[in-house]
Amino acid sequence: MKIFYLINCLNKNGLGHITRGLLLANSLKKQKIYVQFLLINGTISSKKILKEHNIISINSNNQKIIAKEINYTSNKKNIRHLIIDHYSLKDTFFKTLDSKIKKISICDGNIKPNNYDMIFDQSLTFKKSKKIFSAVKFLILKKKPFTLRKKYSLNFSNKLKISLFFGAYLSNFKLTNIINSINIIRKPDDKFYFYLISNNTKDNLHSNILKKDKIFMNLNSNKFLNEVSKSDLGVGEGGNAAIERYIIGLPSLNFLTNDNQKKILNLPLNKKMFFINKNKYKNTIRFYQKEFNDFFSKFRKKNLSLKANIKIKFDSNGSMRIAQIIKKLYI
Repeated sequence: MKIFYLINCLNKNGLGHITRGLLLANSLKKQKIYVQFLLINGTISSKKILKEHNIISINSNNQKIIAKEINYTSNKKNIRHLIIDHYSLKDTFFKTLDSKIKKISICDGNIKPNNYDMIFDQSLTFKKSKKIFSAVKFLILKKKPFTLRKKYSLNFSNKLKISLFFGAYLSNFKLTNIINSINIIRKPDDKFYFYLISNNTKDNLHSNILKKDKIFMNLNSNKFLNEVSKSDLGVGEGGNAAIERYIIGLPSLNFLTNDNQKKILNLPLNKKMFFINKNKYKNTIRFYQKEFNDFFSKFRKKNLSLKANIKIKFDSNGSMRIAQIIKKLYI
């Protein structure tokens, strides 16, 4: 059996969608289901990551044209199932798409359930039903199974270890603003750890941070989490990575930079662990300085106390469980 997998590859969406697409495609292959990726505006990075699978590029942002191209390819290749990892599709797309095509969503929450035959909710924001699978065991994670002990008890401190997380499309301008704001408000004994995916900004980072700060590049998933667990605080954007920081017990400031992050950032999570920027996001030194200072100051107060020594077990079998369900229901 063959199945389509539609992904929007615009830079603002990051590489997380591509990575989980690869994980699910590999799991489906083990079930004898072969993925044909449909990449909207496919980038060099996305094609490189997915090179072991078949790829068709769709070079258009017009959703009616995208749907028509899928219809044509569906008839030509006799493929009647479509996995969708795209949170900006409009009703026009679904009205144009052939009704015979079964639609399976791998979603971050910002979709209309009525448009799909099956949903695997990656944001844990939907109520589960016969067609909606919303549980931790269906999260698509890259990590190999392992147990992490994170000690996040923190009374108060003027000596903080803070991890900052940056996506694949970080600009030098944004990075410079963040570093400059940090250098204005940091205490003498604070240490900052910068986690990067892209090499493009590494040189600029080296030239602006202090010698005691550290840079980590493209760590494998388990090593990444083990390094992160040594920090006191985290700062990053509000996608699914924000949930990972929460799960390992790292108090984090999570910036809302895309509309698809709203549902994740509005989850009813412990507000002593999960913080959201108070003001509208702006890529300016003044904005970062204010938000960072407000966040860090909460952990320099004597009255703050968090639980300690929690064991977290990571399970990387979510993609395999999804693949098995797809095989069971559609073959």
